[in-house]
Amino acid sequence: MPSNLRARFLLSSLALMAACFACTLDERTLVLGGAGGGRPVAGGGGSQPEAGGGAPAAPTGPGGEAGDLAGGATGFSDGCADLDGNGVSDCSETLLQNATFDGDVSQWTAQAGASIAWNSSDLLGAKASGSALVTASGSVAMDGDSIAVADQCLAVSDGTVLQVFANAVIDAGSVAGRAAIGLWFFAAEGCAGGTPNEVFETLEEFTAGKTLILRGAKGVSPQIKSVRVRLGVIKPFRAETFSVRFDNILVRAD
Repeated sequence: MPSNLRARFLLSSLALMAACFACTLDERTLVLGGAGGGRPVAGGGGSQPEAGGGAPAAPTGPGGEAGDLAGGATGFSDGCADLDGNGVSDCSETLLQNATFDGDVSQWTAQAGASIAWNSSDLLGAKASGSALVTASGSVAMDGDSIAVADQCLAVSDGTVLQVFANAVIDAGSVAGRAAIGLWFFAAEGCAGGTPNEVFETLEEFTAGKTLILRGAKGVSPQIKSVRVRLGVIKPFRAETFSVRFDNILVRAD
């Protein structure tokens, strides 16, 4: 991170601490980068990949790539998408449980500052399915952004590359918020421990009102045993609420 950005970030963090000194304790983590570097995000949101950072991507695409194509339409007998375009149903590839939110948001946990609820609108129009509405709430009178997440823990093996894809629709409201998928890596099983050993985030997408594809790739480092897959909702501190709908979350190990 450039020194001037780091200085502004630290000053913003101090201002937030001062503003919230008399408020309810905010238990969200402040991560100052991870292995491979990246941009810190207030509220425990991982890091934004920097040019040249992170592990090499698998052939399906570079880590942190994002796009606004509404591809991956359903076409399989199971009604699932093909966001990675490999001709295989994503439901048969993903390591996640309840990745398509068919009737509920079970297996996903909202963390501090976030809520998650089932929405009957499937982002690719699949019948008898739906999506996850993740909402960030709570305003602070200062500049900058916070991130709130709903997540799920996975066991992983080092030496593999995690390919990550997801659909998202950002609320077409007055808040200039963003969406991203984050990965928090842990050396302990079950994502134990409050602080991750390494963090990764897809490029943040901000186009509202259309079905987006978030995507990225990250190699699993030696000693890493688990990862939290985080549906990230990024909003300005001053905004009271901001929501993103997520669907078709694909995480596969190559």
